[in-house]
Amino acid sequence: MSAATSLPPSLDDIVFHILDPLEAAERDVFLTRAEAWYPDLLDGLTTLYGTAAEEEALNLLALAARAYVEREHELCRLDLARTLDPAWAQHPGRIGYAAYTERFAGTLRGVEGRIDYLRELGVTYLHLMPLLTPRPGDSDGGYAVADYRTVRPDLGTMDDLEHLAGELRAEGISLVVDLVLNHVAAEHEWAVRARAGEQRYRDYFLIFPDRTEPDAYERTLPEVFPDFAPGNFTWDDGVGGWVWTTFNSFQWDLNWRNPHVMAEFAGIVLDLANRGVEVLRLDAIAFTIKRKGTDCQGQPEVHAITEVLRALTRIACPAVDLKAEAIVAPTELLQYLGQGKYTGKVSDLAYHNSLMVQIWSMLAARDTTLAVEALQNLPTEPSTATWITYLRCHDDIGWAIDDDDAAAVGLGGYDHRAFLADWYSGEYPTSDAAGLVFQHNPATGDRRIAGTAASLIGIEAAAEAWEGITDTTPEHEVESLWTWREERIHALRMAHAILYGWGGIPVLWSGDELAQPNDPNWDTEPGHEADSRWAGRPRLDEARMANRHDRSTVEGRVFTDLTHMARVRAGLPQLDAVVRSQVQDVDDPGVLVTYRDHPRGSFVGVYNVTPQWRSVAADQLARLGVMGATDVLTDTVPFGSTSLEGAGTGECPYRPTPPGGWCAPPTDGESARARRNLGARVPGMHHGDVTSRGLSISTQPPVVASPADSASPAAAGVSALAPETALISTALDSATPAALLAGAIDVEQAPRPLSVFDLMRIGIGPSSSHTVGPMRAGRAFSRELAEAVRPGGTGASDGECDSRAVGAGLPQPTRVTVELYGSLGATGRGHATDRAAVMGLAGYEPETVPAVVCESLMEEVEAAGELVVDGVGPVPFSPSADIHFLPGRVLPYHVNGMTLTAYCASGAEILRRTYYSVGGGFVMEDVGAPGSPSIQALATASATQAHATPAPFPFTTSAAMLAICEREGLSVSDVVLANELSARSREEVMAYLDRLRATMRACIEAGMNAEGILPGGLGVRRRAKALHERLRAQSTGPAAAFTMADPLRGMDWVDLFALAVNEENAAGRRVVTAPTNGAAGIVPAVLAYYERFIPGADDDGARRFLLAATAVGGLIKTNASIAGAEVGCQGEVGSASSMAAAGLAEALGGTPAQVENAAEIAMEHNLGLTCDPVGGLVQIPCIERNAVAAVKAINAARMALWGEGRHAVSLDTVIETMRQTGEDMLAKYKETSRGGLAVNVVEC
Repeated sequence: MSAATSLPPSLDDIVFHILDPLEAAERDVFLTRAEAWYPDLLDGLTTLYGTAAEEEALNLLALAARAYVEREHELCRLDLARTLDPAWAQHPGRIGYAAYTERFAGTLRGVEGRIDYLRELGVTYLHLMPLLTPRPGDSDGGYAVADYRTVRPDLGTMDDLEHLAGELRAEGISLVVDLVLNHVAAEHEWAVRARAGEQRYRDYFLIFPDRTEPDAYERTLPEVFPDFAPGNFTWDDGVGGWVWTTFNSFQWDLNWRNPHVMAEFAGIVLDLANRGVEVLRLDAIAFTIKRKGTDCQGQPEVHAITEVLRALTRIACPAVDLKAEAIVAPTELLQYLGQGKYTGKVSDLAYHNSLMVQIWSMLAARDTTLAVEALQNLPTEPSTATWITYLRCHDDIGWAIDDDDAAAVGLGGYDHRAFLADWYSGEYPTSDAAGLVFQHNPATGDRRIAGTAASLIGIEAAAEAWEGITDTTPEHEVESLWTWREERIHALRMAHAILYGWGGIPVLWSGDELAQPNDPNWDTEPGHEADSRWAGRPRLDEARMANRHDRSTVEGRVFTDLTHMARVRAGLPQLDAVVRSQVQDVDDPGVLVTYRDHPRGSFVGVYNVTPQWRSVAADQLARLGVMGATDVLTDTVPFGSTSLEGAGTGECPYRPTPPGGWCAPPTDGESARARRNLGARVPGMHHGDVTSRGLSISTQPPVVASPADSASPAAAGVSALAPETALISTALDSATPAALLAGAIDVEQAPRPLSVFDLMRIGIGPSSSHTVGPMRAGRAFSRELAEAVRPGGTGASDGECDSRAVGAGLPQPTRVTVELYGSLGATGRGHATDRAAVMGLAGYEPETVPAVVCESLMEEVEAAGELVVDGVGPVPFSPSADIHFLPGRVLPYHVNGMTLTAYCASGAEILRRTYYSVGGGFVMEDVGAPGSPSIQALATASATQAHATPAPFPFTTSAAMLAICEREGLSVSDVVLANELSARSREEVMAYLDRLRATMRACIEAGMNAEGILPGGLGVRRRAKALHERLRAQSTGPAAAFTMADPLRGMDWVDLFALAVNEENAAGRRVVTAPTNGAAGIVPAVLAYYERFIPGADDDGARRFLLAATAVGGLIKTNASIAGAEVGCQGEVGSASSMAAAGLAEALGGTPAQVENAAEIAMEHNLGLTCDPVGGLVQIPCIERNAVAAVKAINAARMALWGEGRHAVSLDTVIETMRQTGEDMLAKYKETSRGGLAVNVVEC
C-alpha cells in the first residue's frame, strides 16, 4: 500500500452517488480505503495501459463502490477484522485442504456435510477446484471456463456457493476458489461473440491472420502439453485466424493489454468476494503477458495485473486474499509474493513449488545436498505474504531443478531431472513409486509425473505386497514387508512434517490424508482418457474415511498423524509466517535441518530422509539454541541432545523411524521440565526428532491405538496392573522396535544402566518375540481378568457387562478370544504363538513351563472345549475357533500385535487388552481407555521399583565405566554388582545369577543328549549328541593321551556347548536370551569353558563373568543395537561374542582396561557380519555361527589378557562403528532372508 493520496475530483460524479445509500461513516470507510490504495491501483494500470490508466481507475473504483454497497454486513465485519489483522493467513493455525467438489462430497451442499471431517484435520482453508461452469467434455479439469458467473449445474448454484461459504466461515474455514486469468473456454460468450465478428470481443483475444507472428513467437515458446496439444496457436475457422492457445486448443488466451479484459475480471472478482469467497487462486497468471523473444512467462507486467486486483479488493473487500498460481523456476518464485516496487502490493500467497520439488528429490535421492543448495539460494519472502506449502496438488509435478543449483553440488540438472522422472514413474530399478508420466517432451527431456502422494511415495506398492501375505508366508518375508511399509508411511509423515514445519499454509490434497492410491479407473470417465493427472484425483474413499481413527490401518495412521501434527502446529507461535525458515548447511547429507528465529524462541526441524540412522552435530543444536530441547510432538528429550558430547561422539543420532520432527521452546508459562517428565528414551533407540530452545520434536505421535482407537498422548507414571505386575509408562512413537526393555529407560535420562535382569532372561524357543512375548501377554491378561471378575459371578446383562467397570467386580467370562496381527498372524503357527498364548492364559511362565505342557496343552484344550484360565477357572474355549490369525492387519505400534478379549454370557466385553511383543521377550501393552490409547511396558512390580532406584555408578559409555573403576578402585563386575544391589537384595541378585547359570547348564546338557531333525522344514539334523559321544570316547581309552594332548581340544568342547544350546533353541526348548535367542549359545558356551577348563574356576568367578557381560551388553544395546533386523548379525552374534569375551576376561582376573579390550576385540572382528538365515529359521548359518563366535570370544579374551589394556580402538568407537555399519548395510542382509546365504542355499 502506498501513502494515502487525494482521489481525483472526477471521482465525485462517478462514485459518490453510488455510495449515497450508506451512512456517512460507511462512506468514509470506503473513501479512506480508496485514498490509501488508489496509488497502487493507478500504478498497475499505468504499467499496463499507459495514458488510459486514470480513466480505467475511475471505472474500477465505480465497480468497487457498487460491490461495497452490496456487501453483506457479516462480510463487512470480516473486512474490519482482516484490516486489523492483515497477516491473518500467516498464523500457524492455518491448515489447507484442496479438492474437486464432486470427488470430495458430490455437490456444494454435500461439502457442508463434511465440514466436521475437515475440522478434525484442523482445516481452516478449503480450496475447491474449478467449480465455475466449464465447457462440455474435456475442460482441462475445469480450467476451461465457459461462464464465470455460474456454477457447474451438477455441483449446485451460485446461491449454494454463497451458502457454503457462510457455513464454512461460521466454522472458521476460508473458502478458496479458482479464477482462471490467462484463458477462457472456446465456448465462452466472449469467444462466441468474437467468432460472430464483434470487434470488441475479438480484441479480448490474441488472433493472427497468418503464421508470421505465431512462428516468431514459437521460436522461444515452450510447449505446455506437447503430447496432445503441441504448439501454442490454433487455427479457428470462426474467427478466420490463429488463436493463441497456450494450453489446449479449446482454451483461448486473453489479451491483458486490453483494459476491457481487466474490467471484466474486476467485476468477476468482486462478485465472488460478495458471495463469501475469501481467497482467489489466480490460475496461470504467469502466462498472462506476452512478449516476443521470451518464453512469455512471468513478464514484469504480470505483477501489475496482480497489483491492480489486490488494490481493488483492499478497497472493496479487504477480507479477500489473492494467491498466485505460478509454477515457475525457483529464482522467479519470489516475484509473485512481491519484490522491489511490488513488495507488499501483489499476491498474499504463492505456491512454494521449489520446496515441493526438493522434498520429492530428497526422498528419491536420500540426500539433502541439492535441496539445501536450492532452498538457501531463494531470496527472502516479504513479511506481507507467505507460502502455500504442499506435497502435491491436482496437477502434475514438473521437476523444476535449476541447472546452476545442480552444478553447484556436482550434479547435472538434466540428468537429475531424468532420474526423478524415472524414479517416480517406477522405471528406476529400485523404485517403489507408482506415478504416471504426464506429457513427455523428447526435445527437452521434460517428463512430468502425476499420482497420489501414497502412490508416489511407495505406500501403494508396499500395501499391495502386504495384502498378499498368507498363513504360509515365511516370517522373514513378513518382517521385510512390514519394514518396507513402515518406511513408506514414515517417509510420508516426514514429508508432511517438513510442510507443516516450514511456515505459511500447508495444503493437503484430498485423499492424501487417507493415503489413497492412484485411481485405477482414471481413464474410464469421459474427457479423462488422455489425461493421466486424473489418476491422482481419486474420489474420496468412504471406506477409508470410516477407518480414519483406526490406527491399525494405513489410512488411520496417516490421518491421525496429521490431526495430531495440526494440533501441535496451531500452538506454536514460532510457525507464524512473520519469520522464515532458514535451511542450515549440510552436516550429514541424510539430514535436513531448518531453523526459525522467532521472538518467542527458536524452532529447529531435523528431518532424516534416509531409511538408516543419521546424526546431527551436538554443537549445531547448541548454536541454534536447542540444547536439551523437548520433542513437541512426543514430549520426549532426544537422545544425546543434552550436552556437547552428544551420544558420546559429539553427534546426536537420529533414527529413520520416526524420520524427523520439530522443536520450539515452551510458551505461556509451560515448563520444559514438565514436558520432559512425560517420557524417556528407549535404550538403544535414538528417536529422530527436532529440537528447539526448551523442547524438541519427533515425526511420530506419542500414541498408539488399539485396533479401533485413535491416537492421543500416552500417560505418564506407573499404574498397577495386578499384584505381581505393573506398567512403566513412557511417551513412545510407533516405530520404537524393542520397547522399554520392560522399563529399562535411557541410562542418560534414567537413574541406572541396564540390569542383568533386563538383558538376560529365561524363556523358550524358537522365538523370543513370537513365543516368549505372547506367553507373557497371555499371563498378564489372565491376571488382570482374575482381578476384575466378581467372585462367584454367574452371568449378567449387557448393562452389567461393562469393561469400564473393571475393578468393581464383573461376571464370570464365558468366552475368551485371541487375535494375532501382522507377523504374529502370518508366522504364528510355525513359531507356536497360538500355543504360547494359551499357555500364558493357563498361568504358565516362559521360565518354568514344563516341556510336556508345551507339547500337549493345546490338544487337551481343543478336546475338552474349555481352558482353565489362571485365577478365573474353566472358560469355554476352542483354539481353532477362538484364536484368529490376521496377517493382513498390523497394529500401529509394532508388527507383532495381539488382542485378547473376554466376554460374558450376553456377548458383551468384560475386558479387552492389546499387547505388542517387541523382541527379546519384552511386551508392551495398550492400557488406555477406548479412544485414548496409552502404550506402556509390562514389568513386574520388583522391576518397576528397581528401575525407579538411582544407581550409585551410572554410565553410558565404556570410557565412563573405566573412569568409575579407576576412581573407585573397583573391577567392572564390582561396578555392575553395586548398581544391582542398589535396587535388589544381594540374595535376589545372586540367586538370579545362579539361576541363569543353571539354565545354561541344563540347556547344554539337554542339547548334548537330544537327536533327530530340527523343526521348520530345512531337514537340519542335530549334531551335538554325536559330537558329544565322540569327544567322550576320545577322552578315555588308549587314544585318550593322544587326543587330550591336542592343545585345541578345549575348543571342540566349546563348539559342542554352543551347538547344543542353539539346537535346543531351534527346537523350541528353554534357553537364556544372552542377549537374544539367535545368539543364545555364545555366552553359555564360553561360561562352560571357564567352569570346565580353567583351573580354580569357582562360583564367584562365574557370577563376575555374567556381571561383566551385562556391562558390555548394556553399552551395546544403549548405544547401538542387538537386533539383527536393525544392524545385521554383528548386533546379535557380535554383541554376544563381545559380552562373552568381557565376561571371560573378568573371570580370569583381568583389569577393567583388559576387560574393555577383550570386548572391543571380539566386536571389532565381527563388524559387518550379516544376518541371512536360510528359510527365515534360526538354524543355517546361525547354529554354527554361534560356535565360531564363542571360540572367537575366548581368543579375544586371551589376547587382551596378554596385553596391558592399551589399544588404538576403544570399545565406544567400535560400538559406534557397528551402529554406522548397520546403518549402511543393505536391508536384505538384516534378517530378511533376501540376501547372502538365504538366497544362495537351496532349501531341501
